[in-house]
Amino acid sequence: MNPKVSVIVPVYNGQDTISTMVDSLLNQTLRDIEILLIDDGSTDKTPAILDSYGQKDERVRVFHKPNGGVAMARQLGVNNALADYSIHADADDWVEADMLEEMYNLAVKENADIVIADYYNNTKKGEVYKKQKIKSLKSSDILKDILQGRLFGGLCHKLIRHSLYKKYDACFFEGINYCEDVLICAQILKNDNVSISYLPKAFYHYIQNEASITHCISRKSFEGLLKYKAKLNEILGNQGYSSCLKNVDLVIFHEGFCSPGVMTSREIEHFFKEIEHEAFKTPSLRWKIGYAFVKLGLFRIARLLLNY
Repeated sequence: MNPKVSVIVPVYNGQDTISTMVDSLLNQTLRDIEILLIDDGSTDKTPAILDSYGQKDERVRVFHKPNGGVAMARQLGVNNALADYSIHADADDWVEADMLEEMYNLAVKENADIVIADYYNNTKKGEVYKKQKIKSLKSSDILKDILQGRLFGGLCHKLIRHSLYKKYDACFFEGINYCEDVLICAQILKNDNVSISYLPKAFYHYIQNEASITHCISRKSFEGLLKYKAKLNEILGNQGYSSCLKNVDLVIFHEGFCSPGVMTSREIEHFFKEIEHEAFKTPSLRWKIGYAFVKLGLFRIARLLLNY
């Protein structure tokens, strides 16, 4: 008999954190699970640590692959998962012991394709409960809220009926390792017959890395966001999400522009022409003035006004 839940955990050089995550998964009150540990070509002690877990507990399945980025590591997990439901977890986070049991029980009770829970955001300053303010359980509304930044787009707090990946040809894309989780949400949630349940409890502890893309945009990460932008438009183009896609474009422009040295002057001018109309919709007078300075080519002043 297949396990009830598959947990997919991509790992790259996670020797200092992976044990915390795996131990929290092995301590789940729902015992009928499998844990897929995907070693993405780690060069530290990660491979040996993962293998030791695989030898100790038959619920742990370890896969080693050449380094190719988190998207393909997640895809390997999706391709090999055996359970009716699956969820993704990151190597530097941890989860509460009752997470899988509570999410799975609700999925079964309500015959849900997806169960969305709240989560915790953990930083050096402390822990913040992140309530997902869901106004509608309609899949297209959920997707719009994700694209508008009102709901978290990650997969770590979403239990998904695993057959949906095949049913909707949903997959991760090689070379797109930024916001790859949102692309999965887009491929699945754009279909109106996806049933969703909400569990107003938090179980997943998301460790906020101050050096992550959300805090430090580099040229490499910006180019990754551009790939994500292009693929998202490919997935959702002509399906009634135009305003959401414009918002995504604006956010990516903002992230790139406000990180000096990431975009060339020519890129700024070209990109701003695409999002100018959306930009000036902001209710913030400060940002409107900032965007006016962008249009005038006075980028240094504009950054002072547009920085968070």
